[in-house]
Amino acid sequence: MKMNGEHPADMSEMANMDQDTMTMPGGTHMMMDTGSLRRKFWVSLILTIPIVLFSPMMGMKLPFQITFTGSDWVVAVIGTFIFIYGGQRSFQARATN
Repeated sequence: MKMNGEHPADMSEMANMDQDTMTMPGGTHMMMDTGSLRRKFWVSLILTIPIVLFSPMMGMKLPFQITFTGSDWVVAVIGTFIFIYGGQRSFQARATN
């Protein structure tokens, strides 16, 4: 089977392929590092907790609200970090295509 952008005639061809040697357009390897994805997920999930606690809208749902001078900036900075850190692989893939 050719992997130069052509689609297989049926899915049974893909089931029998050696997936360790498949490459995506641009020469990048198709198999993703699951350890890296798992680590990015957990870091992003843990960093989401302060966003939920410091967000002003959560005060309407929770019986308490944590605020201090600059808490809005903390939410913005952590949110930006999560966006860039968690989406880094997507940004790189988009840049190569």
